Amino acid sequence: MFSSVTNIVKSLAALRMLLGLIDPIRELVRQVETPGITGALKKDAVLNLIQTGVNAAESAFSIDLPNGLIMKFAGAIIDVIVSVENAIGTFTHDRTPEATPEV
Repeated sequence: MFSSVTNIVKSLAALRMLLGLIDPIRELVRQVETPGITGALKKDAVLNLIQTGVNAAESAFSIDLPNGLIMKFAGAIIDVIVSVENAIGTFTHDRTPEATPEV
């Protein structure tokens, strides 16, 4: 019984930690949004920023974070955020004159 309660508490703590990442991930997605750069490159940039943050936190606080879980969650959340932002028109795929190189 006690083991089940402990597992539930740990699961809820992990869920709370992951949900707390949504707003920072959304902000990173918006920061890398640049017309003319592929979605894959932007997603990789956000994932690299998150990984750098995770590595820094592990080093600074001498802790082990669930790296795989965080990165898998981050990748899925990035996809959802981009999908929603595209659907509501926040992100446009128009190339501005500044982003289109002159030939």
